[in-house]
Amino acid sequence: MKKRRILSAYIAVLLIALTNVSVLCSCFLFKHIEDTNGEEDFSLCSITEEQIYSNSTSHVEIGAVSIRKGNVLNYSVKKFSGVKTLTKFTAGASNIYAFTISVAAAAGNLRVCFINNGAIIYDVKIGAVELVKISDVSGTCELRVAGESAAFSITIS
Repeated sequence: MKKRRILSAYIAVLLIALTNVSVLCSCFLFKHIEDTNGEEDFSLCSITEEQIYSNSTSHVEIGAVSIRKGNVLNYSVKKFSGVKTLTKFTAGASNIYAFTISVAAAAGNLRVCFINNGAIIYDVKIGAVELVKISDVSGTCELRVAGESAAFSITIS
């Protein structure tokens, strides 16, 4: 029993240490993309459409929290740069897929969109609650976020 407690304590300390190293690496090894178009303009300046729908995406984030409860995903981040897939699904050509999406941006530049077959098929409005219907597509669809020093929250259901 005593060995089990010592082992549990050792594992907890190791996990905390690894988490701290991960946070330090993300803060110092990668740079955020600077917001160059001002606080009131959330449009992207540096990230291109090709980078958004590319098969290779990368990002850096600070203070990110992602919570999935059933069919609802809540994601918020204090600082985000790059391109990230938030969720994906396999679509059938004869089906209609509906999502309620709420995006609130507080800083930086931000674009939220659906990708299918290497193309952007739908842009989600920033600062609104929107019912999004995706139809007439087949294959993998992804909801991606692209940001430049962005602080935002998004709810998808």
